[in-house]
Formats: sequence, C-alpha cells, structure tokens
Amino acid sequence: MRPRVVAASLLALLAADSWASAQDYPSRRVGHWELTLTSDDGSAAPQVIQQCVDAESDKLLHTFGGLTIGGTTCTSSQRKDGGNLQVDTVCQVSPKITATLQTVFTGDFSNSYTVRATTRVEGEPAGAQTPTRTVLIAAKWLGACKPDQRPGDIVMADGKRVNVIELMTTMEELGKLLKKKSGNP
Repeated sequence: MRPRVVAASLLALLAADSWASAQDYPSRRVGHWELTLTSDDGSAAPQVIQQCVDAESDKLLHTFGGLTIGGTTCTSSQRKDGGNLQVDTVCQVSPKITATLQTVFTGDFSNSYTVRATTRVEGEPAGAQTPTRTVLIAAKWLGACKPDQRPGDIVMADGKRVNVIELMTTMEELGKLLKKKSGNP
C-alpha cells in the first residue's frame, strides 16, 4: 500500500473513532472490533484492522477532534441526519495548509457500524495538496478482546500494534514540550 494511502487510512481510522463527544453519540460496545477499510476508488487493497476497546479508550478517541499538536489544531462540528451522524473536521496544519475530513457514521455501535470518511489537503506548496480520498470502513464486533490485546490496542493490517492510550499521552506530552520550547505557557 502506498504511504499516502496508509496515512489517509490511519487518519480516517482515528477520525472514525473521534465522533466528537460521547454524550452526543453512543459509545462502541466494549470488546474486540474488526474494521475493514477500503478506498472507494479501488486504489488500494482492503485493509483489516483489529481494535480492543474499553470505555476509557473509546472515550479518549472521542476527544481526538480537538487535539492540538505542534501548532496543528483540529476542530470538529457535527450534525445528525436521521440515523446518520456527520462530523466535519478541519485541521490547520500550517498557515498555508488545511486538511479537512468529512465523516458520516451509520449503525448501532453495539454490533456494527459503517463510516464514510472523505479527506482533502489544500494549500501551498502545491506538493502538500492531495486529491480528495474517500475511505469506507465497515466495523463489526467480534466478542471479548483477545488475550494478547490491551484496551486501546489497534493492530494494523501488517501486524504492527499501536496503543491509542499511549499514543495520545505521548502526543499530549509532545505538545506541551513544543509549547515550552516555543516560549508559550
């Protein structure tokens, strides 16, 4: 899979889990989830990702949309449309580069849900721009987490494991360090 598609897929995966606030939309059922990511243009083979979710890791992922790291600030807005939830996220990567993500969620979040996430990067230099990409995610609950999984674990299609709780903690610490180095309190 090409690096840009991998990056877009990871962004879509994280954003798919960041549907604004837990009080506005149901949390996912605790346990082992399987997410199948496909690009709508067929430019990449489907990727299957495993997640171990508990209440803490699910709630942590809800806050992703307001994260600030190294000067990149993301803001989200949401609206319900029947049984769908649409979340629009805009990240100001630099003064001249903006990344946008439009995500539509459908499902019961207890047994299954689907996501359609469309990303676009605009700005200068021209090399920073990417074509609009849409990733479709079909998620299904498989049962209890596997014995080797910890809450917050995301196992990528290539077997690499990332723990979202540790990742978010590291990103917050990095943001504080960058602010301190720049002289901002």
